[in-house]
Amino acid sequence: MVADKPTDTANENNDKLDVLKSTQTVVKKALDKLGYPNEVYELMKEPVRMMTVRIPVRMDNDHIKVFTGYR
Repeated sequence: MVADKPTDTANENNDKLDVLKSTQTVVKKALDKLGYPNEVYELMKEPVRMMTVRIPVRMDNDHIKVFTGYR
């Protein structure tokens, strides 16, 4: 069993920002389309909390790859 090297912390932070940024874009577009004022977006754009999970998966080549999920 061979494990991949740990994910770089800077990479994880970039992934979190990408997920957050893309979610903010979708929320903003939806609220604009529905006619909500910008104040509603300001309330909704930042999560109260974010859960991050790391799931190790044994690949077909017997290596372990760790996937990161966000909720």
